[in-house]
Amino acid sequence: MLRSRVYRGLLSGLSRLPLGIQHRLGAALGVLFWVLPNRQRCATLINVDLCFCDKPTRWRRNIARQSLKETGKALIETGAIWTWPQSKLCQLVVAERQRDIFQGALDRKAGVIIASPHIGAWELIGVYLGAHYPMLNLYRPPRCAAMEPIVLKARQRFGSGLAPINASGIRTTMKALKSGAIVGMLPDQEPDRDSGVFAPFYGTPACTMTLLGKLARKSGAPIVFCTMKRLRNGYELHYVQPDAEIYSEDPGLSAAASNRSIEQCIAIAPEQYLWSYRRFRLIETCGTRCYSKR
Repeated sequence: MLRSRVYRGLLSGLSRLPLGIQHRLGAALGVLFWVLPNRQRCATLINVDLCFCDKPTRWRRNIARQSLKETGKALIETGAIWTWPQSKLCQLVVAERQRDIFQGALDRKAGVIIASPHIGAWELIGVYLGAHYPMLNLYRPPRCAAMEPIVLKARQRFGSGLAPINASGIRTTMKALKSGAIVGMLPDQEPDRDSGVFAPFYGTPACTMTLLGKLARKSGAPIVFCTMKRLRNGYELHYVQPDAEIYSEDPGLSAAASNRSIEQCIAIAPEQYLWSYRRFRLIETCGTRCYSKR
């Protein structure tokens, strides 16, 4: 309970700052992530080296450093995204790129699955789309139990629904899609061992969820990938057409297509991807395990 109040107080305090100052504070936090030994830095360096082994060392180090700064910005701006009025947040989205991809999916009137990898301000996508369409977001409860009530309140405060990634949540999701709603999910979350397959991600096998393809096949809803790119004074929403094999009945082919689609999203702003996220398991460096076994 005390921890929950501390989190609320911290988020509330940060949300009172102008967005530009929040981003500068976040960048400073990212510099600390870069210079001090920590798991985020370790995992980021491993992932960038694995995914861009063909790039020069200097390029990879720059992407890793910038990614940690963007991670800091994402952490600090959470207070604003979770507390600011919806109208104020929507005004921050200054452009929509490839809007015709999303409109084409809407025109099919079969619901739409929005797949948003951990790039830029992914939390803002649900806020923005939820202001215009009925929306349900799939979520995985946070590891820190004190954060769960804060997360639930923040993500539901504008009327969007939430469904956990379990049997009950999937049933709720199917009903929402059949009613024509938009369902949002994070396609690069590491799944449980029995609900994922290993598929290439930048050429390296990564445990990848099969749920995205299954939902699309069972519901008939099209998939659209989205990225909310962080700009100097706002955000830019990009829509991406998924690889066609994502609808394959073969789980391996579908998962590989999902990862290729995520790679397309990352290409929009590679430094804004959460490279500290564990896409690869059981990797060791310098005798230190940066990925814990699940």
